Order: sequence, then C-alpha cells, then structure tokens
Amino acid sequence: MSRADSAFQDAIEVEAALIVGVIEMRADLDTPTHISSLDPEAFMGRSHQVIWRAFAAITEGGGLIDAWAVGKVMRKLGAMDGDLQAMEGLFADAANGFGSSDLRPRIAKVADSYKRRLLGKSMSALAELAITADLGTVEAEFAEVAGQVAQAGNPRLRASTDYARQFEAYLSGAPILSLESRHNLTAIGLPGIDAVVVANPGRLIVIGGLPSAGKTALAIQAAVRTSLAGRRVAMGSLEMDAEEISARIVACACGVNSLVALRHGRRSVPPEDRAILDAVRRNLVGLHGCAGDSWNSMESAIIREHRRHPLSVAIVDYLQLLGESPDAKRRNDSEAYAIGQITQSAKKLAQRLKINVLLLSQFNRKVEEGQEPTLQNFLGSGQIERDIDIALLLWNTDKNPEPAADRMVSCRVAKNRGGQRFGKFRLRFKPALNQFFEEPKETDPFHMDPVPDAWVPGD
Repeated sequence: MSRADSAFQDAIEVEAALIVGVIEMRADLDTPTHISSLDPEAFMGRSHQVIWRAFAAITEGGGLIDAWAVGKVMRKLGAMDGDLQAMEGLFADAANGFGSSDLRPRIAKVADSYKRRLLGKSMSALAELAITADLGTVEAEFAEVAGQVAQAGNPRLRASTDYARQFEAYLSGAPILSLESRHNLTAIGLPGIDAVVVANPGRLIVIGGLPSAGKTALAIQAAVRTSLAGRRVAMGSLEMDAEEISARIVACACGVNSLVALRHGRRSVPPEDRAILDAVRRNLVGLHGCAGDSWNSMESAIIREHRRHPLSVAIVDYLQLLGESPDAKRRNDSEAYAIGQITQSAKKLAQRLKINVLLLSQFNRKVEEGQEPTLQNFLGSGQIERDIDIALLLWNTDKNPEPAADRMVSCRVAKNRGGQRFGKFRLRFKPALNQFFEEPKETDPFHMDPVPDAWVPGD
C-alpha cells in the first residue's frame, strides 16, 4: 500500500471512529457543541459527510440522534443506499462500544487531515504564482491560504456577518430583532411587571428574596402563566417534591387552597379547573431532585427536555441548593466563585437554547426582614450581578410577617437589561393560593436613560 493510500485509510478510520463516538455520546451535554465545531467538508468519506450533516441538522433543531432520525435527514439530503448502509453499520459499531469517550482528539485529527489536504492543493498553485507574479501578490495569496487553512473545518470561525440583514431591516422601517426575539418568553402574571421587563430569548432572570418572601410562589405563578400562554416550561425544584409543587400549581391555576389540594382533595372539581390544568399539564414539566444536585445535572436535564420538546423557560429553585460539581470540590472553590460559575453557565445555556433561564436566589444575612435589599445582597454576589439580565427583588414590608398569612410584599425591578428599571411594585401575596396581585396605586415610577429621536453624524 502506498503512503497516500495508507494516509487515506487512516483518515477514513478516524472519521468513522469520531462518528461512532458521537453516537455513543449523543446524550452528553457537549456533544451538540462538538458537532457544530466541525464542518462536514472536513470529512474525506462521502458517507461520513452526509452523516455529519444529518447530525448537525438534528442537534441544531434540538432533536435526539438516533438511527431513524439520522436516516430520515440523510434521505432529505439526497443520500444513496450505500450512505444509509454505512450509517447503519456505524450505529451497530456504537452499540458494540467501538467509539471514544472523548470526542475532542478525534475532531482534532479530522480537522488536521482536512487542513493538510487544503494546504497540499494550494501549494502547487502558490509555487506557480511565485514564478510569475510580483512578491506582494504572492505574499497576499499566501496569507489568504494560511487564513483558510487556519479556519478550515470549523464553521464557527467563518460565522461572520456584514450586518446586511440587520441594516436592511432598519432601513425598511422594521425592527432589527426578529418577531420571535421581540416577544417576552416569561409571563410573571403581574401586568405592571410583564409590561416593563425585557424577557426575550437568551435572558437570565433571577428572583431574589429572604425565606418567606414568596420567591418560589412567584416562580410558580410565572410557570403557570407562561404555560397557559402556550409556552413550554421546565421547573426544577431542589427544595420541594413533586407533590408539594403540584399542589401549589393547582392552587395558583385554580384559586384553591394548596393545603386542601395536597392533603384533603375536593368532592367536586369544576369543569373549568380541568380545562385549566389540562392546558398547564401540556406545557409544564417538572425536573425534581434533592438538595445537593449539581448544576451540571440540572443543566443536562434541561437540555434533554429541550431536545424532546423545545422549551421557552427553565426555572431552578434555588441557586444556593445546587451542589458543587466534582471539579469544584477538588479545587475547593469558594461559595461565591462556585455560584458565579453557575450563573455564567446558566447565561450561556439561555443564549444557546434561546430560552429564558429563571433562577431563584437567597439574600445574605446583611438583609433584615422588612428592609429593602439591593443587588449587592445576593448570597454569593459579584458574578451574579454581571451575568443576570433581569433581577426581581422581593421583601416583606413587615418585620415579623406570619408565613401563612396574606400580606404585602414589595418587588423592585433592580435590573432590566435594555428596559426600564428601578421601579417598585407593592404586591398582595396570598400564600394559601400561591398568588400575587399588584396594588397599582402604590407602584413607584420607573427610570430609563433618555433616548434621542435621531443621531446626526458629526454631533
């Protein structure tokens, strides 16, 4: 076998091993990112190119990689019978454990092989150009080839834009943001707050409060109102089990006492309650664990659910109950650093999935009951303030509130990226019904930097 034939065979084997590894690791959190980091053109084998294109199409749409789904997409891409047979063989290899637990070395080898092929094709053209063209042209062409080789195989390095679409939208009188990006994904269920918060896709929202301030109740109300609006919500609670959460959902949606729903039940249930809960059931899913679950496990659960049926909002109750990852434990990270890593990852998750991630957070002990908190009072502050897009701060107006009694709660919109902020709402909280109501006459005004009507070049 010649040296070229041997290199070709080695490249094909590496490509096959990478595809088998992807099939084995398809449920892993980072697999979609790995797939998006390598262009199908990097593969030498035609079948491998088509399979990789199918992988990319499925993961970009939030789907799960299985033989049926890959075959369906491959047929749409014009795959031949031989390509489909090759795909089925690679799935069989994956079932027998012939892949790799770490995809990165395989991706690097495939990309390296692609770069070498591109460089080889370019060298003869550059050699001929060096004889006839001036030195400046040769240097420019060499720099162009070097740039192409450096970026080869990674579509994200070529994902540049000249902003033409955005400029054309503005010049035509339309907003730059697409229609789906302009809509709030999260509905809090309080008209005043819903009217001012900018909860479009990719936003990280944090509701902060002391114990008994009602942050879980407000999150449940948001989950119910958002699901009733036809948008899908996943709610992960590390503090309450499925029965307690479902009783509070019933209370919020149907206006019944949560304790009655949990412990006693009702002799007759109105037909409208059944219709409401059926609508909630279709769009609200629970992700339940116990205190100590890591953010990594919660993030993986959110991604898996999003792949099954796309989500609009993911809620985690609450931030400080998330356990440290194994790496953080080994490094002995501080609590503030660990929380900062979680909020940073949650922000990236929201942007990647184009959803809202809503986290609940405790305040530190510097805040007393009845005292208005600030962003600096978040437990494990610093990174939280930088990462979040929307911050709703809750506090009881009384210093000694009765947890089960109806009471007044204040809510400050302390951060609202791209929107009005600092406004304060006075809310009537009914814990038994898990419901909040606005008191519009007692709402403080919002503030926003003035926006000029027009900008003139040279001003």
